[in-house]
Formats: sequence, C-alpha cells, structure tokens
Amino acid sequence: PICWRCWASSAATATDGPARRFVGPARPDRRHTHDKGRFGGPFVFPLRPGVRRARTAAGACAAGSIYARIGAMPSPFPNSAPIRLESHFVDRVMPCYADRPPDTWALFERALAAQGESDALVDASQRLSWRELATHADEVAAGFARAGVRPGDRVGLLAGNRTAFVTTLAGLLRLGAIAVPMGTRLQTPEIAYILAHCGAVGLVHDEDLTARLPDAADVPALRHRWVDPPREAARAARDLLPPRPPVTEEDTVFILYTSGTTGRPKGAMLTHLNVVHSVLHFRETMSLAPGERSLLAVPASHVTGL
Repeated sequence: PICWRCWASSAATATDGPARRFVGPARPDRRHTHDKGRFGGPFVFPLRPGVRRARTAAGACAAGSIYARIGAMPSPFPNSAPIRLESHFVDRVMPCYADRPPDTWALFERALAAQGESDALVDASQRLSWRELATHADEVAAGFARAGVRPGDRVGLLAGNRTAFVTTLAGLLRLGAIAVPMGTRLQTPEIAYILAHCGAVGLVHDEDLTARLPDAADVPALRHRWVDPPREAARAARDLLPPRPPVTEEDTVFILYTSGTTGRPKGAMLTHLNVVHSVLHFRETMSLAPGERSLLAVPASHVTGL
C-alpha cells in the first residue's frame, strides 16, 4: 500500500512492492512520515501490481493512466462519500466526490441547514450565526440587484479580512454574480488592469485604499464603487431578490488574478466544481467536525484564504 498523496502524484511504478516506506502506525488520528516529508492523513490505498501511476495536470486523465483503469475508487478518508471518475471541462477525467453539493451556494445552504444557530463568523467582537450570515447575504444580494448588478456580472473585492469581505462574497453567491477578489497590496496600475480586463461593473473596497483606485477613464465598465457592500432591509430584500439563476458545476464562481510578477496578471476562473472540492478536501484531510473553528491567518483574497 502507498499513501493517498503519493498515489495521486507520484510518477513511479509499483511493480515490486510499495514505492514509499512508512514509519509509524497507520491510524487516522496520527501523522506518519515517508521519505518525501511529513503530512497529515496516514491513510493507505492498495495498488494492484503492475499498475503505473501517472501524474497529470489538473487531474487530467492520460490514456492508460491509473485514472483510466481503476474506475470508481473508495475514499481514503473514513466516513466520507466514495470518489468516482467523472469527465469535466471537455476532455478531463478526474476523481470527484460522488456525494457533493451541486454548486457553492448549495454548499452554504447545507451548512445553514445543519448549523443554523451556530457561529459562522467571528470578527473581533462581532459574531454572525449561519442564519444571520444568510440574512446578510440576502440583503447584500438585494443591494447589488437594486444597483443593477446581474447574474454573471463581475464585481471586484479589494478588502482585507473583515466581515464585509465575507458578506460581500455571500451576497454575490446568492445573486449569481462573480466575485473578483484582489490583494490589498496591489497598486493602482494592477487594480486598473484587473478591473478593466474582467469587465467589473462594481467594486467593494476598504476606505483606506480609496487613494489607490483608478480613474474612471481607465475602467469604463465600472459603474459603482462601495466602501461597504450595498444592502437592503430584510423585507425589501425579499421583494427585490429574483430566484437564484440555475448554474452548472463548470460555471465560473470566482476569478483570481496572479500577481503579475513576470507580466500582466492572469485571471484564473474558478468553477463551482473547483470550490466545492476544495472545501471538501479541507474538511476531510483536516478531519474537521461541526462546531470546530479555523483561524483565517492569510488574506481572504488569496486562494488559500478564499
């Protein structure tokens, strides 16, 4: 047997026994060490003799690789849904969680149904339960809708780790618009390029970053600038909000831009399928349970924080 991470990423073959040597017991509540370093999740997955493991980009399946041969796979994590091979993004075959929410907002709704009155967010002295966060999301979504933001529109988010970042993100999810988070260290030229390149119609930003915002002539599609996300009262929100538009797993939900160190920033279009799997990976590999808390110590605009 070899560990899940090595099975998924190693390009070695497994014809003469394990490709990695483990030290320590393989128990779900322990860590183990192998010759490539230490990581959490001492779960093993048996390989059939003679099967070559292939590393492929973004989970793509090359003809003859292990992904093409093995079919449905048991999950390496206890008490989780099985993993199966699926075809996505035209020609990609990749392992996917069989039981998963169909989109990112549905993921939020699952948490709301399971933990409605539990804390969803703690920001200094402010606390929001999942139900309160859902109300905020409706109010913010209605505020965006009144301002003319429509499903599929891009809205920039230039803010640090604060409640408004989360409520803006949740409101855009509820409306079906696409959030474009940006790092707060970006300067005016990068901000202008990203907003113009993605065609953002609005921008929510920290007040102390106002001086860095580009001139209107440099971002012709940008119609709105808000220090805090627009909100409507709860009663008005119910009247203003249209039904959430249907989305597919491969629709874009976020756009994250590279730093532009070696050239112009490039936008990575994250889909609902990407985000849902990232959340499930965090939950499974860290064995997160309801009621446990995680400290967000990186920028929320970074892919890890997001």
